[in-house]
Amino acid sequence: MRVRTTVSATTAALLILVGATAEADADAGVRPLPAPAGALQAAGIGMSATGLIHGVVLTDAGSRAVTWRGGERVDLEPEGVNSLVHEGNDLDQVVGYREVDGVRHAVLWSAGRRVDLTPAGAVDSAAVDVNNRGEVLVSSVDADDNRRLSLWRAGTWRTVVESPSAYSGGLGAGGDVTYTADGTAYLARPGRAPVAIGAGTPVDVNASGQVLIAAGGRLLLWSAGRTTDIGSLGGGQTYVPISQEGSGPWLSDSGQVVGQSSTADGRSHAFSWQRGVMTDLTPGADSGAAFAVNRTGTVTVTEFAPVPKLSLWRRGTAEVLPLPTGGNPFGSALHPFLPWTGGTIVSTTAPESAAYEWR
Repeated sequence: MRVRTTVSATTAALLILVGATAEADADAGVRPLPAPAGALQAAGIGMSATGLIHGVVLTDAGSRAVTWRGGERVDLEPEGVNSLVHEGNDLDQVVGYREVDGVRHAVLWSAGRRVDLTPAGAVDSAAVDVNNRGEVLVSSVDADDNRRLSLWRAGTWRTVVESPSAYSGGLGAGGDVTYTADGTAYLARPGRAPVAIGAGTPVDVNASGQVLIAAGGRLLLWSAGRTTDIGSLGGGQTYVPISQEGSGPWLSDSGQVVGQSSTADGRSHAFSWQRGVMTDLTPGADSGAAFAVNRTGTVTVTEFAPVPKLSLWRRGTAEVLPLPTGGNPFGSALHPFLPWTGGTIVSTTAPESAAYEWR
């Protein structure tokens, strides 16, 4: 799964505006996802195999972790408790944090219950990823500013790394953990010591143990000890458009990579790369980006200019999705294997945003 950052509740809620998700039910088309009265912003973050969407709303009281199913919202924390969802799995478990007396606590929300996953001695913690085995990756800091990445499963803890310079990366389907320390990407496999896999920041890891690394404006695919620079669309930069909540996966289990790359004439376009071939997904646009790829190779693609457009791309064909309001669409979250997506419409005339679903 993709990289996660550790930020304050307010900052995270604002950052999340440039990426989101949505869910679907029996009605085809597009519809808004409800937010509390007076909400300033709303965004989806991810979608499970059952269609459950997890996300966040921002009100005057702060950010609030929520889920949506069938267009109905469930607040995971009460009003006034700052909280944020980072990731979810296909078991409808979602993880993130809630603030208690100004201190962030790592949390797992599952089947209507909240499980506090604050490690012993931590003064700040957040659950940054969860896989379908129920393993949760927790990032924490102690009173001496020592950073720790820990893996929790069914009440049992395993320390992955302790280092002042270690920052969380992602958690793979089989328990692989990626992180960065002192500018170097690391992969920690179950039962093995972490190994350095190259300079840069790991931004995604798939079920095969392949790792996508961002380094110096390029994307590198590490696989079984070999590293491949995936190249560009003719310019000098290739990257994942948003390395934060509400984006990705950018690397599929089959090794397909999506993101944004510069062209020879200086534009930034959405791309899909696989087996050495990079395809421009927005050839006629002034600018565009690919925000996620699922297990079937379906990609969410946004064209920002000259006309905002959101589409699902697969095998050379793009299905343009209806936009309900004016603004820039971010279809950042895909159903794991169905052509359902969701996202956020960020208004071009006001700071507000709203979450939507497409099916």
